[in-house]
Amino acid sequence: MGPRCRARRPAPKPAGSPPQPSRPLSGAFVRIHSVVQILDRKVIRDNQGFVSPDTMNTVEAQFREFLDLP
Repeated sequence: MGPRCRARRPAPKPAGSPPQPSRPLSGAFVRIHSVVQILDRKVIRDNQGFVSPDTMNTVEAQFREFLDLP
């Protein structure tokens, strides 16, 4: 069974371009299969494979905002 999430890498920046703020996997997406599993980081990692802590924090913050959770 193949991976469930495929991250798309952004195009490389030309040499000498200004540094960008840290954005975990800019342009990538994470497909969540069940809203019940969203706030359980272990389940998300089990379903998606390795997810960096910065990406996981971003995903969690976005879902909390979407679901209007504290």
